[in-house]
Amino acid sequence: MAEPDHFELRVQPHDVRIGEWFRIEVAILDASGNVVPLDGTQVYVGLCREGDDYPSSQWPAGDRV
Repeated sequence: MAEPDHFELRVQPHDVRIGEWFRIEVAILDASGNVVPLDGTQVYVGLCREGDDYPSSQWPAGDRV
């Protein structure tokens, strides 16, 4: 099995307004860009409000894993 090399955002939020639901999708890829299937792997994605340098976990709601 290939080794993980980097992450890629497959689905990114676009033009989301305050209070709107959105979805993001992250893939783990090998050096060739192929998806590496890893069961039980958790990825933490920090979301920042526009203009902020640090993520704030108080804003996201819903499924976080």
